[in-house]
Amino acid sequence: MRLPAKDARTLTRADLVQRLAQSGIHAAAVLEVDEVLQQSVIRNRRSVFDVRTSGGAAAPLLVAPLGLTRTPVRRPQHVGEVGDANAALFDESTASVPAA
Repeated sequence: MRLPAKDARTLTRADLVQRLAQSGIHAAAVLEVDEVLQQSVIRNRRSVFDVRTSGGAAAPLLVAPLGLTRTPVRRPQHVGEVGDANAALFDESTASVPAA
């Protein structure tokens, strides 16, 4: 299947998938992250939950795809901003490294 570049820029994902299917090419649209999070299967399975950042914003987190029968799950109450814990993580990782 040959598709001129100008046509490819104006077609929707659904149109492109349909044209590929008509040419015998199996394809599916790639969703944006926010589109994935809105899928009914994700909501129905409760695969994502929101935690609050230290600034108060909601941050979606994926649920681990395994079941714990004897260990209670502890969900974080809030998540720091990106990079907040870097210094502590660096200190922990270098503490056990022997000096050269």
